[in-house]
Amino acid sequence: MSKLGDYRMKTIGAVAALVSILPFTGCAADAMPSEVLSPSEPSVAELPVELEGTWCSALDDDDCLSFTQLGVESPGAWISIPGGLSATERTTFALCSPVAASDADCAGAIANFYEYFPPGVAFNCQETVDRINLESAGVLQIRGCSPDYTDLHKTEKARLVDVTDHLGDPYEDSPPYYLSE
Repeated sequence: MSKLGDYRMKTIGAVAALVSILPFTGCAADAMPSEVLSPSEPSVAELPVELEGTWCSALDDDDCLSFTQLGVESPGAWISIPGGLSATERTTFALCSPVAASDADCAGAIANFYEYFPPGVAFNCQETVDRINLESAGVLQIRGCSPDYTDLHKTEKARLVDVTDHLGDPYEDSPPYYLSE
């Protein structure tokens, strides 16, 4: 097998392993109605207050996201937060965009995963890598963080992190997003 083919196989295995251990336990089909928000319905107004507004990267003020705006740009997209947002620990959730009009859950959709950190909840990239390695039962053995954005996490503020591209060895950390003021 070529080096590229070998890399792709390792990446596919790493994706499968990481998705299986994330604290995200399901998608829209498993979530309670209050946990699934569809921008194509009036429930957009029910987006958890913690996620409302525009979130901008700690590294680039021009790199911003708004779940309400994403819903306008992708009709039929929804947020899936099984169990709701935690006020005391980080919560992994998905932004799900249907591939076809008949898709009714994240399993049949394109999903971007995020983590929400409420105020007071710390983040440490190496601790995250250690947790992934422990919970993967040997499937993954990531050797560190590169880059490591631990120092950009201001624990007194709520933060969002895009976890979609974190796979790899080393773990590819993403900068936190903060609500724009």
